Formats: sequence, C-alpha cells, structure tokens
Amino acid sequence: MVDPNLSYKIEAILFASHRPLKLDELQAILTKENKQNIKEAIQELSEFYNKTNRAFQLVKLGQTYQLETKTDIKELLQQAPSVKKRALSNATMETLSIIAYQQPVTRSQIDEIRGVESSYSIRLLLDRKLVAIAGKAEVMGRPLLYKTTQQFLNLFHFKTIADLPNIQEWKSELAMVEETSQTTEQEASSLN
Repeated sequence: MVDPNLSYKIEAILFASHRPLKLDELQAILTKENKQNIKEAIQELSEFYNKTNRAFQLVKLGQTYQLETKTDIKELLQQAPSVKKRALSNATMETLSIIAYQQPVTRSQIDEIRGVESSYSIRLLLDRKLVAIAGKAEVMGRPLLYKTTQQFLNLFHFKTIADLPNIQEWKSELAMVEETSQTTEQEASSLN
C-alpha cells in the first residue's frame, strides 16, 4: 500500500537536505517504499509546485533530486538581509572555468593559463566543494590533478560536464557582437 503522505515526507527530506539526493538515498530513508512509488510521488510533488505557482521547484539534476528557489525570485532573495551572497571573485571564477574545461588539470597548468598564482582560488573552490582532487599526474613531482564535482554541476544546472557551453561557438558569437558594436560606432561617428 502506498503511503498517502509520501509526497509530504519526500518534500520534508529534500527541504532538510543540504545537497541533492539520489533515488536510492530517498529509498534508504523511506524504507517501506519502493522506487516506483517514490518516483511517482516526486512527479506528483513537482506537478503540484508547478500548478500552485510556488517560489521553489523540484528539479532533477542528473540522477539526483533537489528543491531549489525559482530563478525569477532569486534576485529578490539576494536583497533580503539574512541571505548571504556567496559570490566567487573573478579570479576564482576564472580558475573554476579553467578546471571545468581542462580537467583533470594541475595547479601549474592553471597558473600558466592564468599567468598568475592560483593556490588561493583552488583552496576556496575545494572548500566550497566545487572542485576535488582527481589524483596525481604521472609526471615528475606527481602534482595533484583537479576536477569539478557534482556540486559544480548542480550549481550551474548542468547534468554532465558535456553540457558546458562550447568555447568555439561562444568565441564566434562574441566576435559577431564585437563586429556589430564596431560597425555601430563607425556609423555613429560618420553622422557627427
């Protein structure tokens, strides 16, 4: 028999969890329920949130489930005094981008790409669990290799690392925007 309060229980578990949970983890907590019942309750809960226009939503990230604030309300919440802004600095975002696109990568490779020392940024990313140690390189000195984590994927709403934007496509779009901007500036200066 399916527990009529199953959706309610799943909502409470996901709300209290500090990270996304796999179906197996939910089943381990809800020991009397099978996976199919849990999946159906998750779908029911997701549909309920969508129908009732809640400020949060139930999202599936890869093989995990999580409650999160809808994007249209996040700006408002950032203005609230009790909500901490945990933005990453430009240097740390740059380091994270290099790790995401070059992984696995050593600190010296990151430093070479950035042109500056990156230890502090790497330490911060490790502390926030956005990157992890992937092993050691098979070169002299055996430096640590860094890779992104599931938490990185969740934060940026990627299911897999393959979902990262294609750098070449992005560069060509940027070049088109710059061309358009230069053309507009030239047209404006010719009018003067």
